[in-house]
Amino acid sequence: MGEHPDRSDAPHAAKVAVIAAALRARGAGEAVEEIAKGGVHHVVPLPGTPHSGHRPLDVTSLDEIIRVDADQRVCVSEPAVPFGRIVRETLRRGLLPKVVPELKGITVGGAVAGCSVESMSYKYGGFHDSCLEYEVVTGAGEVMNCSRHQDPDVFDMMHGSYGTLAVLTRLTFELIPAAPYVHLRHSTMPPLAGRC
Repeated sequence: MGEHPDRSDAPHAAKVAVIAAALRARGAGEAVEEIAKGGVHHVVPLPGTPHSGHRPLDVTSLDEIIRVDADQRVCVSEPAVPFGRIVRETLRRGLLPKVVPELKGITVGGAVAGCSVESMSYKYGGFHDSCLEYEVVTGAGEVMNCSRHQDPDVFDMMHGSYGTLAVLTRLTFELIPAAPYVHLRHSTMPPLAGRC
């Protein structure tokens, strides 16, 4: 089947079960104020913001590539995998994600939750447009799979949700053949002075 790494879904399912149980164990109305995902935090606390007593939801374990299927041209990954690792794994099979961010540290989950639009987006859309399925955990601790055909509203709303809709735990996304070269064309445009 052209898969690598060879992993069963059992370790992934165990990680997701821990996250779902942590969400179910929260008190009624207790909000998730922070998703502890490791890496760079993009939210800077404002002075005087009370953070005492909040319990971050730890999702740092979701950092594995589950499967690269060269025959089907898809990758199944947990969300905390940076594109640098995804590209190394997929290039070994002559494939690449359709949309690759310019910063190799951006994670596949972050590209969905944060609306990744990159240089190939003129042709393929955002990274989320190459995604086929998401596994998410809702605030109530329910694990669900969504796609364009199964729970399409949830699937469409995940992109750009910044973790507010549900916790992304697994993604399946399309791959394309990697060419040995790129075509680069420079176009000069007349100055805009006086036209605006």
